Amino acid sequence: MTSTGRSRASNPAKSFLKDERIPIAGDSVGNVRPTYIKRVADKLVAEFPDQFSENFESNKELLERYTNIESKVMRNRVAGYISTMMGQKNQKHAIQPEA
Repeated sequence: MTSTGRSRASNPAKSFLKDERIPIAGDSVGNVRPTYIKRVADKLVAEFPDQFSENFESNKELLERYTNIESKVMRNRVAGYISTMMGQKNQKHAIQPEA
């Protein structure tokens, strides 16, 4: 019981949030990346579209060649985002609607 005399279970909003999951599109939550990582990745993929792939290791090497990012963490995050972008791009092209 709360100080107002009502039990917490009688509040439907609180019991809903406590007991049930709210469905999310695809029912999976992805990574939230900062805008600066996305901006660098988008610019690099636009300038060198045929160089990058889904392979994280090769993307790291290309980042060393094309940028002056000194931070290992930053380089890995950008390379990971590029790998994800290229994977999504390939999946989008692989699924062709039937005519």
